[in-house]
Amino acid sequence: MSIDPSIAAAVALLGGANAAVDRGLSARSIPATSSNDTGPVTWDKYSLMINGQRTFLFCGEFHYYRLPSPDLWRDVLEKMKAANYNAASVYFNWDYHSAKQGVYDFQGVRDIQKLFDIAKEVGIYIVTRPGPYINAEDDSTTDQGYTDAWMEWLSAVDPYFVKNQITQGGQIILNQIENEFGLSKDGRIYMQNLEYKFRDDGLKIPFTFNDVSQTRAYYEGVGSVDIYGQDSYPLGFDCSHPTVWPKSVQTNYRNYYNSLNISEPHYIPEFQGGSFDPWGGPGYAACGELTNERFAKVYYKNNYAQGLTMQSLYMSYGGTSWGALAAPVVYTSYDYGAPISEGRLLTPKYNEIKLQATFLHTATPILTTEYVNRSVPDNTNIVDSVLQSVQNGMPTAQFHVLRQVQTSSITKQDFHVNINITEGEYTLPQKAGTYVTLNGRDSKILTAGYDMSSHRLLYSTSELFSHSNVGSREVAMVYAYPGEYGETTLAIKSKATAKAYSGQISSNTSSSAIQINYQHSGVNPIVISSHGSPDLLLYVADYTEAVKFWAPEINNNTRVFVYGPYLVRDATLTGSTLYLRGDVNGTTQIEVAAPENVRQIRWNNQRVQAKQTKYGTWTATLGGPSSMSIPDLSKQQWKFSPASPETSPNFDDSQWTVASNNALGADKYGYHVNSLWYRGEFAGGSNVTGITLETQGGTGYGYAVWINGNFSGGFSGNSSVGSDTRTFAISSNSGKNVVSVLVFTVGHDEEGGTSDSFKHYRGLGNATLVGSSETITWKIQGNLGGEDILDTIRGPLNEGGLYGERAGWHLPGYPGDANWTSVSLPHQFGTPQVAWYRTNFTLNAPSGMDVPLGVQVTDSDRSTMYRALLFINGWQFGRYANNLGPQTLFYVPEGILNYHGQNTMAVAVIPLEKAAVKSPQITLKSYGTFTTDLTVTSVNSPAWSPRPGYQ
Repeated sequence: MSIDPSIAAAVALLGGANAAVDRGLSARSIPATSSNDTGPVTWDKYSLMINGQRTFLFCGEFHYYRLPSPDLWRDVLEKMKAANYNAASVYFNWDYHSAKQGVYDFQGVRDIQKLFDIAKEVGIYIVTRPGPYINAEDDSTTDQGYTDAWMEWLSAVDPYFVKNQITQGGQIILNQIENEFGLSKDGRIYMQNLEYKFRDDGLKIPFTFNDVSQTRAYYEGVGSVDIYGQDSYPLGFDCSHPTVWPKSVQTNYRNYYNSLNISEPHYIPEFQGGSFDPWGGPGYAACGELTNERFAKVYYKNNYAQGLTMQSLYMSYGGTSWGALAAPVVYTSYDYGAPISEGRLLTPKYNEIKLQATFLHTATPILTTEYVNRSVPDNTNIVDSVLQSVQNGMPTAQFHVLRQVQTSSITKQDFHVNINITEGEYTLPQKAGTYVTLNGRDSKILTAGYDMSSHRLLYSTSELFSHSNVGSREVAMVYAYPGEYGETTLAIKSKATAKAYSGQISSNTSSSAIQINYQHSGVNPIVISSHGSPDLLLYVADYTEAVKFWAPEINNNTRVFVYGPYLVRDATLTGSTLYLRGDVNGTTQIEVAAPENVRQIRWNNQRVQAKQTKYGTWTATLGGPSSMSIPDLSKQQWKFSPASPETSPNFDDSQWTVASNNALGADKYGYHVNSLWYRGEFAGGSNVTGITLETQGGTGYGYAVWINGNFSGGFSGNSSVGSDTRTFAISSNSGKNVVSVLVFTVGHDEEGGTSDSFKHYRGLGNATLVGSSETITWKIQGNLGGEDILDTIRGPLNEGGLYGERAGWHLPGYPGDANWTSVSLPHQFGTPQVAWYRTNFTLNAPSGMDVPLGVQVTDSDRSTMYRALLFINGWQFGRYANNLGPQTLFYVPEGILNYHGQNTMAVAVIPLEKAAVKSPQITLKSYGTFTTDLTVTSVNSPAWSPRPGYQ
């Protein structure tokens, strides 16, 4: 994913592709692409085929590294699978796995083999995206000799891909070559050599590419891939105007792909699943509103109307940019307004995606459609894109994708639709005085001439969710918004009857069809019986109830229908027992349509007392979650210590790194992330009146300055300012003077072109005295050990250069706080200095519950300029910017939080102005409470041990 619509190149090409030329890698003439008629993954112009079966690739982006609790990877992947995603697209973050060149870590929270194992158990495919460049609003650092570096990275990660690809019985079906890389002669060589590397390492699956837009990059020629795709973010990334939509959707996808003249499926490897939010932005609730379920209705269905059968939503679960993961364009949360929220909650957009994806996997004729324009509605405000399925050269099902001409319209429209199927031409609805209704910012897919599992659907003016033979009868569900008229007509061979069990219907029967008329209200089960055909249980639901339906597969050909629960993870039929796994957030009435041989239903392996309805389904009541006691940290004792001894003129910095006046940037010295300290010494005198400092830390950064131990001021950036130059007054001593500078960095710049902006320095860039040409002697300190990190479990992005971080004050079990001052929060600490706070608390979660928790930061004066770092059990899970925001609630996943024992929280407050001498209030907040069979073990969170040079 990239925010720059131009060329998204990770490196200057001369440092990348041309280096490959020098190594002779481009001299090979054998193709790196694969055949489309061999192997388990093949394709034609319509769709992918996996093990010979046509498949709609409904994929979603998931970043394991933004959820460092591996047991919760299962939760996210199961929630995706429950919504009928069949694949997860996964970036593999180079700097997350490598603290320095030659060192790679795939253990603990970085155990990607566990990710692949979970995916296989869940039954969801993986699309790998190893870069080398991934963007994704992640921070990154660089190495000299880019070709050697990326080859080393791929040599480290590729063996995991090779043994987990589908050709080896694994879940990886596709591998993306680079991310949104611009087209050029050297770029072709670079792309080709990446492909050679993947092939040489043993990858046999097809290669893909995500063009940043419609630039025709790498669809043919040198460096081309097997399956080309383009990215699309039609609403952009301005969440501050969440109700503003373009007047029309982009409708040239089909024509563009056809113009390429390639026999490949239409693929969008990144389609907008939400939006990121910058420092000082409106917050992710606004991003969720911008790209809500109505956006999904209109824009995703427009994709299907354009012939796409491969789509990946970026993001489907955003997660958390914990530690120093984030680039400057985002803050800690990476919720993204995604279908699954940062706290792993299901959103209304998730429910809409479930309706769409289940339909797409049910109605397989949609995979082989041609666009025909045979329908002109009687309302000029409506456009009807008609997809005609062709199988074995013969027309079969027809799909009408209806939407308003003006996409942004909020006006309701009534109209009629014309269909032309084998049985004849019809104007829908057929009942006099009725209409198809389309609300503003809505879209519908109407299905006609369609063979269901046992019945032929001539048409329905309601949308089809799914259908399946369930035992000796067929079950289906159709839906529309409450109050809308619906009409469904089925072909019959003999006289048929329709009986409703919860609502009014009317029906008309001819010798060849039965027409059922109804209003959508609640859930109305209707049984249609016809001699010589299985019964059809047709659920007619309004939209608010339709989203409560789930249709998990119990085998490749059979689904069961479950109505009511918050989540149904999966279903298994063993003998006469139906096992359902899932979550509820309160006492819940469920209804289950299951085969006749089912005599017992177990929910999360607990037997439920079920009874049968008059129409042969099972109903039961599931108990809701019990309460969980959450400690009130606002009433808890905290331990306080000042922690900026670096500001004292007499501080011993003899172990610090000497920095050159001509190159003060921290990366040169092995300090790449988080906070940086500089100490400069110079000879004073009456002629020295000030010091001018140039700093750079990324948009949203800040810094503070002390001169001879006295606070001299600071700077707090914003979403558009990533550097600063200003002069601080000096009343110097005639002897030695010391300036101490603390720079709070927020990551390296993203690279959207070939300008090497990701190499922009962090920390001090230049420093000059006002009134004197005296040389300043500088020393620098970042995280203890630099690239030779001390905490290999939490990894290279967790710690920075604050004194408390270097001494391990953020870690559980630190014994020194016994001598700290006891305080309560909020707390005034008097003078501008770094202040540390620590407390312990215990969680005792009842078994069988999922209670996502976050740390709530509250300050009544949001104008005060300071930053706060939040550490939970030693893991940095929050960067709070009081004057910028917008984030005040910081999600901390179970596993990082110990839900069955003691936890340690540490908070570091960094003042950026003289008035910033107060800590915020810190509390815990629940996102929700759910019953579940999910089990989560605590990740390894090593306790404090003595560190070199610190007590």
